[in-house]
Amino acid sequence: MPTIAYALGVEAPNPGAGSGRVLEEIFTNGPQTSPNRPRQMLQFNQQIKEYLQLTAQLRLLSLSDPRADNVLMVEQNAVASNILASENFEPFLGIEQIDRWHEAGSIEDLLERNEAALAYLRQQLARFKSNPFSTD
Repeated sequence: MPTIAYALGVEAPNPGAGSGRVLEEIFTNGPQTSPNRPRQMLQFNQQIKEYLQLTAQLRLLSLSDPRADNVLMVEQNAVASNILASENFEPFLGIEQIDRWHEAGSIEDLLERNEAALAYLRQQLARFKSNPFSTD
């Protein structure tokens, strides 16, 4: 929470002991405060929500179509496996990857990177829905 408050340029809600610390190392040039920050954080939250929905749909789909599991593995390991290198694709960076946000460079680049990952997941989900495969 202190890191997110720092990124928004506001005081942490609980500055007491045990509340954590600001992970300054994730920022490329210190705090990135701007008038657009609340809008960008709203967009980021919406991206996280959609990412969770898309990955949940793919996980459920994988019960009848094992190819859906492959899509999830590719998205989560795209950089390590270089599977999608030709598409300049990188995995979604959500709150669980806060220590990797600096890889994006800026909040604008983080949002753009996440949008590319979401577009990939949307495309793959649509492909499965139009070409179902069942092991039943």
